[in-house]
This record gives sequence, structure tokens and C-alpha cells, in this order.
Amino acid sequence: MFNFLRRKKPEEQAAEEAAQQEKVEQSLSRTRQGIFGQLASMFKGEEAGEPIDPEMWDDLEALLLQADLGPTTADEVMYVLRTRYEQQGFKYRHQLYDALKDALVEALAEGYEKKAQRFEAWMQPGYVPPDENDEPAEPNTPAASFSPYARAVHVILVVGVNGTGKTTTIAKLARYYQSMGRSVILAAADTFRAAAIEQLQIWGERVGAPVVASYQGGDPGAVVYDACQRAITERADVLIIDTAG
Repeated sequence: MFNFLRRKKPEEQAAEEAAQQEKVEQSLSRTRQGIFGQLASMFKGEEAGEPIDPEMWDDLEALLLQADLGPTTADEVMYVLRTRYEQQGFKYRHQLYDALKDALVEALAEGYEKKAQRFEAWMQPGYVPPDENDEPAEPNTPAASFSPYARAVHVILVVGVNGTGKTTTIAKLARYYQSMGRSVILAAADTFRAAAIEQLQIWGERVGAPVVASYQGGDPGAVVYDACQRAITERADVLIIDTAG
């Protein structure tokens, strides 16, 4: 009944870690052989020496969308590539490789900068996100950087090696955001480690933050889903998710 409290032998721990590492490597291998493998083949592999033609543009756009880049970002990347293709007179696919890397990096950096600006505005003391029925925000103010959907929950997924203090850090983050007047919900998605759920629930009681939890060995994805639904329903400001690592 209490086998989960038994300390694992070093060889058992090593075997589990090796199995986890193998799973990670297999997942990465599938990723490389999938969409990224097709991109590499298009620009660095067998197709690299072929001429740039309309079919290549269509295939590239489809791959970007399959990679969950999103329609807007995919369009931006395609626009940058087509512009450089016309300006620099590229003829063969391999010549677009560096341009593609630069376009992807620029798109990611721009997206990060926008999110950082939104977060900085949200962090301003006393800031209240506008509602759909609110008057338009004054230009050049923190509120102006938010869309009408600015009430979306800010989700923080906490990851790290066991024993590094994830759960304690979550409690500190919860208290920090509460001190700024933000409402916080915690999610106990570490259903693997013994007593992880109970530990987060204790911290939740101490800081006064509700904890969405399941049971040890349960589905962490279901916990996160339930926590997101609750955060949206209760219009919480922050959802902090504890994980198994």
C-alpha cells in the first residue's frame, strides 16, 4: 500500500532515468525526421540544388503551417523570403537557407518583444485590462498595448529537476502576484512525485491561493485543462502550474 514511499535503489533510479532519456531522444528523432527533416531536405539535402519555383514556395508555406507557426507568422516569413529572393536574385533553393533562418529568428524575436511589452504593461501597479465594452485606451499608455482580449489568463509553467525548489518557488510567485493585487490559481500537475500534490496544497492554503489537483498517478494534462477552465471561468489573472520536471 505504501510502496510509493519506498526509496528507490540507485540501479532502479538509473534505469528509470535511462528510459526517460531514451524517450526524449526518440521524440527528438521523430521531430528531426518530420517537418524539420523536410525543411533540411528542401534547402540542404537532395533538393537543395533544384531551382526556386512556385511549387517550392507552396511546399514551404505548407511546412511552416504544419510546424504550428501560425498563419500570420507564416505569411510574414514567406514575405521576407520572397523579398530577399527578388532583391538578391537567388536561383537555387540552398541559397534561401540562411534567409529562412534569419526570417524565423526575426519572427520569434518580434513575437517575444510584443509579449514582453504586454507583460510589462500588465505588471504596472493598479493596471486594469480593458473590457470589450470599455472606452478605447489613451494612446501611448500601458493599456493601449492590450487587445480587447487582454483578460486572457497569464500562464506560468514551472519546470526543473526534482529537488530544486519548484513548489516553493511557485508559492513565492503566488504571493508576489497577490501583493500586486492579482488573483492566482495553482495547478498540481506533478502527479508523479510522492506527496507533491499535498505539498502544493499546503502552500496554497498558506498563501490563500486555490489549488486544482487530482490524485497521484493521475493524468497531468487533465489537471492542467481543469485548471485553465477554472482560471477562465473565475477570470483569474495568473495560473501557475507545477510539473513533474
